[in-house]
Amino acid sequence: MKYNGIGSKSGVWIWEVNGVKKVVYGIIISVLCIMLIGCEGKDSAKEMDTVMAVEQKIDTDEESSPKEDTIKRDTNKDSSEEEIPLNKMQEIIDEIGLENAVAYEEGIEEALSNQIIFLCESPSGHYKAYGFISPEYGMDGILIDNIINQQSNYNFFSQKWVYSESAPALNESDDFYQVTFTICQNQEEGMKEISFVTYDTGTMEAPGWNKM
Repeated sequence: MKYNGIGSKSGVWIWEVNGVKKVVYGIIISVLCIMLIGCEGKDSAKEMDTVMAVEQKIDTDEESSPKEDTIKRDTNKDSSEEEIPLNKMQEIIDEIGLENAVAYEEGIEEALSNQIIFLCESPSGHYKAYGFISPEYGMDGILIDNIINQQSNYNFFSQKWVYSESAPALNESDDFYQVTFTICQNQEEGMKEISFVTYDTGTMEAPGWNKM
């Protein structure tokens, strides 16, 4: 084999073997391709890492964000724990009327609409108690009507109440100035007796039960 050395022309290497000149193109092109592929591989890897990081952040944000239905449930829960205001009880009376109150024995508990429940009355009929049900406040709000000379005197109380196996009761003293109201406000605690002092004006008072 005869080797005549190496030379170059315009960046292309040429050598002569056995009198035949060989031009080196393939090797140069291959090297350039490998270099380009390596660069593109690095850029693709960087792009893939960026995409994965963004997707992971989106997933994390979605998991940490409260769902809409959860917010609605929390809002409903909070509203049902609020005390019923006086104007809401008056609104229910104007809408339904005390004369249309549902008997306690019917056991209506669903707060799908405004309801008035006739809880009980004293033996003489001098006192009558009503419970309110509303979608906003649930079973909250009690009205005791102190009837004097056939005239109603409304005493509104923002108090929770629930159904019990024992029905509510109103028992009065002989002079009608002392009244005991038996009502269930919590299933765990059961029936409670609330002792009222009444006045000629029709007002009623009891510890923890302030007239609205």
